[in-house]
Amino acid sequence: MKYYQNKTTNEIIGVDNMREVISHPTELSIKCGRKTYSYEVVYDMICPNHILGNGITSFCITYSFLKENYKRIKREIALNKYPEFKQYRHENIPNGTTEERLAVLGSQTF
Repeated sequence: MKYYQNKTTNEIIGVDNMREVISHPTELSIKCGRKTYSYEVVYDMICPNHILGNGITSFCITYSFLKENYKRIKREIALNKYPEFKQYRHENIPNGTTEERLAVLGSQTF
């Protein structure tokens, strides 16, 4: 896993598992010689400060968005802030009143 930090918010994420997403052709892909398809590179993204939505398996981030908004950081920096660097789900929300749990979910934005 590689670790990145947002250039403006300093939010730390981890990326892993590079893939290509095949899609409909665009004007740029046609100019590049790929007349029947276009593709974009995406990574699986671990956000230890965001809770995954119900039924969602993982977050993904495109290479272009990652390159534009994040900078690579050392593993030690990420693990120092989040010793258990993993993706949290609904079962990881602390037990409490319904209002407290909804407040945690309501604060989950990118």
